[in-house]
Amino acid sequence: MPSCKHGEFDINKGCPQCIAERVAEERTAEAINLEAGVGKAEVLTVMPEKLWATAISPRAGEDFDARKHYEQGLVMLKHARAMTVKTLDDSKTVTTELAIIGTLKRAMEAKRKEKLEPHQTIVRDIQETYKFLMEPVLEAERILKGLQVTFLQEQARIQREQEALNLKKMQLAQEEMRLNGEMSQPVDLVEVIEAPKLVRTEMGTSGLVDHWTYEITDFALLSDAYKVADTAQLTAIARGHHDKKQVPGVRFFNQPFLSTRR
Repeated sequence: MPSCKHGEFDINKGCPQCIAERVAEERTAEAINLEAGVGKAEVLTVMPEKLWATAISPRAGEDFDARKHYEQGLVMLKHARAMTVKTLDDSKTVTTELAIIGTLKRAMEAKRKEKLEPHQTIVRDIQETYKFLMEPVLEAERILKGLQVTFLQEQARIQREQEALNLKKMQLAQEEMRLNGEMSQPVDLVEVIEAPKLVRTEMGTSGLVDHWTYEITDFALLSDAYKVADTAQLTAIARGHHDKKQVPGVRFFNQPFLSTRR
């Protein structure tokens, strides 16, 4: 079990005494900052790295700085839930806090990328390695699948032609019967060789599986229900011309969002 200056503690719960000390230090830091005239939105709680390491079981990729960002986020969330905006001063306070949040978001995103980059490099290297190692396997699979598909399709074609030929012979024989009342000779049907649906071996089976798809042959004939709007072009018109350029069947309108810069 992990231990600290107070002795051993449950890693999932942390050391109760360390946590209590941390809370007390947070309150002291907030009081000092407030006395110095620092706004609540700018208060950063004090949490020494050693205390954090013993009092809290960190999540994957978390460190002292990431925990500080999280703690400040909790402060911002508390302010946001208590905030009301009824005056211009209130609006200015919101603007200030949004600017602080923007800075906090960028710091957290930078920390996330910092933690992920070494792992992403390893992942990319492993992916490239196995892409190289798999090349002969995948190429062999591509070749053999192509050969098997060609064979099975050819066998199916031969069966269809044999059946069609026998059908024609039977139709001619029926016509001869209607004309002459008898057939001059027996119907010589060809042997129909049934195309294999599945090829089985001790190692496995393979066969063709239906996969229906489509292609557009004449867009003008396509029903309106299947025509899709060119969203990229319409978005470009909306951004470039606002509501000044008319497009039949389309309404351009403004839907503003809030932007905060620091």
